[in-house]
Amino acid sequence: MLAWMLAATAFAEDVLEQRDSTWIGVYTCPQPNWSPQDQCRWTQMEITGNSQQGKCYAIDPSTSDKLSFGPDQGIWCILFTGKECSGDQSKIYYPGTPYLGQWRATHMDGGANPTSKFQSFSCGRS
Repeated sequence: MLAWMLAATAFAEDVLEQRDSTWIGVYTCPQPNWSPQDQCRWTQMEITGNSQQGKCYAIDPSTSDKLSFGPDQGIWCILFTGKECSGDQSKIYYPGTPYLGQWRATHMDGGANPTSKFQSFSCGRS
């Protein structure tokens, strides 16, 4: 009987955790203008509970300037020039940009070095 109650409690906690989570994502392509389409991908992320911001994701700085980067509708992403969501930052919203390098040069927050390449990002709900 005790084993059944423990299993039921664990199941209920899993259901509550699932109900409290929201799946969001970012669409990226390795080249400007959302190309080549066969290499584009949607990265699924999760924001749980009352958290407004999700975990940190790495971007390869050697390719970040070429990326097309598009957060899902209803979310924002903060792009960081440092690893592990550190350094200068800039917020991007849906529909994103077809050319991240060009966008970075004109959208870095006050005083940030516009030539620094993005190395990480984190997203959250609007």
